[in-house]
Amino acid sequence: MKKIVISLCVGALTGILGTACDSNEPDFRAGQKTEQQQEADVPFAGYPLGNVAGDGEPAGWGDPDHANAPREGEVVAVDSDEELAEYIEGDYPAVDFSRKTLLLARGATLSGVHKATVDSLSQIADGRYRLYVTVFLNAASVLDCWHTAITTDKIEEGSEFELEVNFPRSWPDSGR
Repeated sequence: MKKIVISLCVGALTGILGTACDSNEPDFRAGQKTEQQQEADVPFAGYPLGNVAGDGEPAGWGDPDHANAPREGEVVAVDSDEELAEYIEGDYPAVDFSRKTLLLARGATLSGVHKATVDSLSQIADGRYRLYVTVFLNAASVLDCWHTAITTDKIEEGSEFELEVNFPRSWPDSGR
């Protein structure tokens, strides 16, 4: 009797999951896009938040409760050294804000963070952008934050940003 009940439950779950997995919805991790999402890739460069020069205080996020701090899942465009000082403290690499925009994003998770990487930045419409981030987790069961920072060519003021975060089940190059 137990075998029949378990088989029925497994069969029902397989049917439900199979239906959900057969969806024709695009998967951004596989590079699929709908016709409405004719996104244009925007070139960017990573911006290190660490002690790059080896002297002075390492750069890092300021007080997360600060009124201007990016909220969970928010992308912030920074266009001046004064703005940058509101988010980052310590010594950080210079940015030519006359030609570049610095994008900051962060979030939190209930697992430890191994690393967070920016996969791509896309322009999805005039004045609208989407930042794709992958966050690799470790086995720790702690509240942990991830953050990323990139520079890109100057983005018009007032632009809107969306954030897509992927939490893969395996680490990079691990085969797990």
